[in-house]
Amino acid sequence: MPYTAPDRTNAPFPVLDEPAVTAAGLFPYIREFNLRHLRTSSLRLWLPARTSVAPVVDSLVTLRFTIPDVLVAFIGLAHDSDNPEAPLAVLRITAFGPREWVRSRPLSSVRNMDKSNIRLMSQKAPHTQSSFVVYQMVTEQLASMLQEQPKVALQNVLVSSVCLRSS
Repeated sequence: MPYTAPDRTNAPFPVLDEPAVTAAGLFPYIREFNLRHLRTSSLRLWLPARTSVAPVVDSLVTLRFTIPDVLVAFIGLAHDSDNPEAPLAVLRITAFGPREWVRSRPLSSVRNMDKSNIRLMSQKAPHTQSSFVVYQMVTEQLASMLQEQPKVALQNVLVSSVCLRSS
């Protein structure tokens, strides 16, 4: 039997008519997304350390997407830093369990090694993998979907993720 190539007309992420989110429009998009999906999911800008400086959209951005009691996903975005109107593209998605601790500051910031800091030592960075196999499999599936449809827009990924919650 001859080889037939798989049908590539079906994109793994839905194609939306609205324009892609840009670096300049990221903060309003996050605010609008959180108002629209109140109590079902949330989207936050993830910073690697606690800083007193206002967040700036760099060439690489990490967002924390949460579906309560289901999963926490870290979405890595990239754009052309020379052009703030360039669309943001999703590079990676890493899924974790809702109760896994993901570190928001480096372990070098731990000063006293008492019992209150032991929790910090068990935390993970958002680019690592979950301790649970099911979330590792979700991450692998999302990675294969991103490989099939590279540079997908942020809202396309979020629409398919929110559909997971409603189904």
